[in-house]
Amino acid sequence: MCEVRRKGGSISGIILVLLSSSLIISTTLTASVLANDSLTRGVSDLAEHSNPMTVNEDELSVLPCSVPDGDIFTTMLEYQGYLYIGSASASNHPYIYRYDPVTDVCTKWKDAGVYFVYSSGTYGGVAFWGNRGTKRSTTGPLLYFDGTTFGSIPEDVWFSSTSVSGWIEDFKVFNDRLYAAGTICTSIPGNSNYFFVKYCDNAPCMSAEDWHWTNNSRADIGRFDDGAKLEEFNGNLYLSTYDSASVLRYYPSNNTWWYSLGGAVDGDTEWKLGGHGIFGLVNYSGHLHALSYRWGWHWKTQDGMTWTGENLSYEIFTRGFVFENRIYAGASEISGHNIVWYDGTTWSTFVIGTVHFRYFAMCGINMCTTSGNRVYYIEGTAHAEARLDIDPNTLNLKSGGRWITAYITTENAMAEDIDPTSLLLNEVIEPEWWGIQNDTTLTVKFSRSAVQAIVSVSEEVDMKVTGQWKDGEAFELHDVIRVIDVGDHREGRLLSDSRGCLSSHFREEHEVSPPIADPIGGFGLRFQRRLVSQ
Repeated sequence: MCEVRRKGGSISGIILVLLSSSLIISTTLTASVLANDSLTRGVSDLAEHSNPMTVNEDELSVLPCSVPDGDIFTTMLEYQGYLYIGSASASNHPYIYRYDPVTDVCTKWKDAGVYFVYSSGTYGGVAFWGNRGTKRSTTGPLLYFDGTTFGSIPEDVWFSSTSVSGWIEDFKVFNDRLYAAGTICTSIPGNSNYFFVKYCDNAPCMSAEDWHWTNNSRADIGRFDDGAKLEEFNGNLYLSTYDSASVLRYYPSNNTWWYSLGGAVDGDTEWKLGGHGIFGLVNYSGHLHALSYRWGWHWKTQDGMTWTGENLSYEIFTRGFVFENRIYAGASEISGHNIVWYDGTTWSTFVIGTVHFRYFAMCGINMCTTSGNRVYYIEGTAHAEARLDIDPNTLNLKSGGRWITAYITTENAMAEDIDPTSLLLNEVIEPEWWGIQNDTTLTVKFSRSAVQAIVSVSEEVDMKVTGQWKDGEAFELHDVIRVIDVGDHREGRLLSDSRGCLSSHFREEHEVSPPIADPIGGFGLRFQRRLVSQ
């Protein structure tokens, strides 16, 4: 696999993101909108400082987005050139807002429901939001937008006819599936929430029939409640929980979840403190990191099973986010609400604020965040990069397949920042189909017959994809494949090449790879794309 670098700079313009100040909205919050505040001290080029300066909240720029008094901004999502911002409403009428970086205008976009837009994500070219109701009997539907139609999957279908209410806390694309995790409340008195995880592998996932339950969620895993954050680490999917402050690991072979980090990480085995769950779950620098919402615990693991932890001075950690090769997170202590960063060794304060910093996101190459009803961004210095993976890795000239697929994966940029109409394979072949697989992967299909007409049998054939970012800058990507000319290649027959691999035709048509051992016994088939280095 080869990568290409591009010059620094915002890809979609200056896009800022929005954070909720708290999970519980206070009706005393006021929406004092400070539009277009200018930087009074530079906060860019953070990567050039071994010890970043301490920046005050009021020294950051503010986006011209506003919410009614008592409302706050929540989750954010960059989709089709716009920034979409969820909100929470004390008046039970939240909206999703849309910011246009070209016109620098932020407007109400869609009515989101009755209370709180908790989460957002993309899959198969569709944007999704998780919504919550105000009462135990009010459940939030799954909202979606495919670029044309805005709709929802009703709550009584999305969750369960036996549940009282529920909401989605997080989305994650893993092994070419979209997973959604969250909470289901029951009619049992007391702390009786249960985590749930559902998945969709049939894009566009805008029908209830496209979604399936994972096992031992929905009330049959004991006292766990509130699925909080999904994260991929070392080829596995993990889920953090809230009240029990645990991390669970997913086993695809039998579709179940099991302990990785056990509950009550702060030693409060009777849960008298309450609300000390893990909101931050971050894959960073060879470790999976877990940050507790209360009591300032930071846990980490290298193997996904053995954890070490330390109790820090912060009272609250929110969701962690990797930016400029550090973990950034909202953190509260007696002195105030801050943004802190972790470089793999120590924690330091970066921003001193007045209200919780909770959600973080990339906007172009910048880090975006908000505190309450204010919208901030911090300029990045990292270069946007793209890498190419051509599938199949071995191309048989006798094969009757239809497509050659190019997976273009971005770093420090979004997949939608690429102009797909500009793409060419080997400078002559135009794409016949493209789609955004997740935030950072653009899937492009080229005519197989057109490719086979211009390549020759060889152990190493260079495949080049050229194109442009939407800001006009050109890029060039390369990958190496093997080209063979093997007859008697009947549909579905398992042929082996000289390297002992399954035939590329079988891999492409059936989208499987050889069985992979599962840690809890047996083997599970799952699709893995093989990456070829140049």
